[in-house]
Amino acid sequence: MPRLTLLRLGSLLSALASLLLFGLGALLVGGASERIASERGLRVEPRMWALGDLAPGAEVPLNFTVTNPSSRPVKLLGISGFCVSWGCVSATGFPVRVAPHSSARLGLHLRPSTGGFSGEFVTEVTLFSDAPGREQTLLRINGRVVRPAEP
Repeated sequence: MPRLTLLRLGSLLSALASLLLFGLGALLVGGASERIASERGLRVEPRMWALGDLAPGAEVPLNFTVTNPSSRPVKLLGISGFCVSWGCVSATGFPVRVAPHSSARLGLHLRPSTGGFSGEFVTEVTLFSDAPGREQTLLRINGRVVRPAEP
């Protein structure tokens, strides 16, 4: 009986050692693939704007920088512009080519609605590109449309 227990223990330790070695290898390979993906992917700064109080109809420029750390050019195709109850988001100047290891400064245009909306908003805008693994990058915007007090 003790022999069976030692055999089971030996098998268990062998299996555990195999799992640990496999797991360590996967972590090393996974870390390398994450590093390679981040070298190819776009970096966008900032990706979020907290705007606070905004007057209806005010033009609000939102600037951001897109960095291409890869060794091939990337084309920024555009954004998902829209108009909704709280306002509109748009951009001009697309498409934009970003050379390898370079950056481009871009801008969004936000205009809070003059149509009666008042209150907080949170939204996401999608930046589209041909970058491998980063074809879509989300940009977040939040704020509050505040109407002036009526006399």
